[in-house]
Amino acid sequence: MKQRLFNILVMALLTALILAGSPTIVFSSDKTVGKVVALRGKAVAIKSDSNSRSLALKSPVFLQDTIKTTQGRIQLMFKDNTLITLGRNTEMILKEYHWESGDPNSGIKTKIKAGSFRVMGGAITRDAPQNFITEAPAATIGIRGSMYAGFVKGESLIVVFQGGKGIYVANSKGSVDIDRPGYGTTVKNAAQAPEKPEKLDETALQEMEGELATNAEETEGETDPEDQLTASEMGGSPAPSESPFIPPENPINSPDSPINDVKTTLIISEDEKNILALLKDMGFIGDRATAVPATGLWTYSGILTDNENETQDNMKVFVNWDNKRILAVDDDPYHPSNTTHGFGFGQVTDTGEIVNIHVLGTDNYNDTQIETMTGSETFGHIYGTSQEAAGMVIEGYDINVQDQTTQRAWSDTMAVLVDTKAANPNSGIATWNGFFTGVGEDMSNPDTDRVAFNNSDSSDFEILINKDNGIFSGTLSGGDFLGSSNQIDLLTLGGDQNKSVYISDDMIAAVLGGTNVISNASGSTSLKSHGNFMVSSMETQLSDNTNWGYWEIAYKEPGTGKDYHVHVPGAFWVAGEQTPASVVNNIITDAASTPFSATYTGDAQGVKFDASNQMSILTNGQTNLTIDFYSGATLPVTGTISFDEISLPVTSSMGDVTSQGFEGTITTASSSRVSGTYFGNTITSGVQGAQGIGGNFSATISTTTYQGVFAGDR
Repeated sequence: MKQRLFNILVMALLTALILAGSPTIVFSSDKTVGKVVALRGKAVAIKSDSNSRSLALKSPVFLQDTIKTTQGRIQLMFKDNTLITLGRNTEMILKEYHWESGDPNSGIKTKIKAGSFRVMGGAITRDAPQNFITEAPAATIGIRGSMYAGFVKGESLIVVFQGGKGIYVANSKGSVDIDRPGYGTTVKNAAQAPEKPEKLDETALQEMEGELATNAEETEGETDPEDQLTASEMGGSPAPSESPFIPPENPINSPDSPINDVKTTLIISEDEKNILALLKDMGFIGDRATAVPATGLWTYSGILTDNENETQDNMKVFVNWDNKRILAVDDDPYHPSNTTHGFGFGQVTDTGEIVNIHVLGTDNYNDTQIETMTGSETFGHIYGTSQEAAGMVIEGYDINVQDQTTQRAWSDTMAVLVDTKAANPNSGIATWNGFFTGVGEDMSNPDTDRVAFNNSDSSDFEILINKDNGIFSGTLSGGDFLGSSNQIDLLTLGGDQNKSVYISDDMIAAVLGGTNVISNASGSTSLKSHGNFMVSSMETQLSDNTNWGYWEIAYKEPGTGKDYHVHVPGAFWVAGEQTPASVVNNIITDAASTPFSATYTGDAQGVKFDASNQMSILTNGQTNLTIDFYSGATLPVTGTISFDEISLPVTSSMGDVTSQGFEGTITTASSSRVSGTYFGNTITSGVQGAQGIGGNFSATISTTTYQGVFAGDR
């Protein structure tokens, strides 16, 4: 339904533009908008007055220039780091261009009249993606932070999506979205709608690559792929810090390579052949990277193929080039309603090899068996002269969580292309504190004898992060809200590089463990060998000042020996850098003379369950809590934590707000507890610290228990 509505809106917009005339931003035709960064053969630029000039390496190009090639290939870089490659016998007009960092009126419009082209969007796709347009006689191509290629023959257009967030191809007769690499569409002419996206066959891909490549004997000029535009050359704001990538047109050990004439000899295993085959299907043809960036946070997007069943899933890969750590996760949001939640983390070497991958996660839920994953890489590498691709082959086992012995082998091949690049602002040592909830049950009888773990003090959930090394460690402790003697005592979080990964403040994962960490009146026990992990959520953050995610553990209950499992969707955590108690104490002290209260709004996650029904997810959680920092306030915490299914009104008593955190209760519950603390230490509205809050809640209303986490910003 969402897809159909999008297509209708695009068609309506295009029709309006065709009837009314597209609004344009007019700039002087002598404005430099880009320059030549690679040239093979000959190319010319023709101004609107029909005067032409030959182009060379570093030649500027201007608005309204028509760029023409014959037997040459040219690559242009624009000041927002957009890259456009034109193949042989190609003609393109630079119709519009404007870019200032963060300006929503930025835009680029080009028109391909004939020939082949490849486009990699730059900063404009971040600031104003709706204004990034490639026109052709048959249709218009729109971009959402992506790379695509195509060619125009007469009135027809063929386009293939090569990586990123996606593109659309539209004319007055229809529109299609393409977000799967290697898939494309054909538009026969402007009087016919774009055809349904399909995977391009080998012949079409080879023809497109051939159009975008030049034989070595025809080559003239040189290539300068690292050359970037500067603010002084271009005028205006500096280009963003992320460096562009230039997709290689041929393997660097191919005799046709325009990038590097040095031949290399590589030993290609079957695993690597599978990776390269997938990358080729996605439009990438290149070789192993021999070096990696020194800094930056990069995101790659692509697919994971089951080598046995040949099924595919979408994947995201995150790399922190400063600490050389890598995290691969399912591209579908890590949401508790999904049936697959796999991830793996490890390292990237200075020469681009991906090593020490540790695979974790829940792989399969069904009526008879719950499975968890364990595995490692058999081969992994970064590819491309600008590290624009990556691939791994991983294999391991799905293990029955309950008996810990039943195993099912699997093997997957992953191929991804770079999606986004950003500067890395993270360094140093940080301490996080926070709150958790964890619903678990007897796996033999899951709808009875539940446990509902949580903590009431942020010091009981602590993480010490070394951002420079990309590792963290910590502990988690808490009790059972339902009133039994069950306790979690110093459950260990992460540890070394084999047990934890830190990519960024919203992307961490770890193995959980510890000795005798589960206890009750009958004694204590350790965790089972498999099924113990935590990971950041791939969904929207609950607030700007916190991170949140999921965790799972498996253990035998002390005394009874029952197999217990605390798991998604009932196990949440929320954490961040807590506002120092001294800072909050100053706020409380100042509020005695100058009253100060703040309203915090954000999101929440939770579940509900009773003695007879299965656990179910609460949807569309919202946080709306007001905290009065005056120590004499009779109701220092008020507001609601609400979901589609229920609204939980929060109240409190005098003294429930302290420098360490705050407490409250749910007024409609027979038993309840709301616990939270403050996050952030900057100055907002004249007040230093406590920009955000985060915590957990538990409440029993009639026979139903509600439990979850919340966060908000003021």
